[in-house]
Amino acid sequence: AVSAGAQFIVSPGLNPEVVNWCLENGVAVIPGVATPTEVETALRLGLSVLKFFPAEANGGVNALKAISAPYGQITWMPT
Repeated sequence: AVSAGAQFIVSPGLNPEVVNWCLENGVAVIPGVATPTEVETALRLGLSVLKFFPAEANGGVNALKAISAPYGQITWMPT
């Protein structure tokens, strides 16, 4: 995608290899997460913007409120 001109990457899941490549190459990356374990992995990778995906299938607004409560440092993009 980057070679075709993409300036950022949004993905449905958290792939550490993709995240690391993006960080090493100065490409903004917003991976999808749905569990606290995935959020913790994203934090360890140095991310602060995450996509809650699939938001509706995972409980919608109430689920996002619950998962985001202990992670005030995260900016969320629910989709």
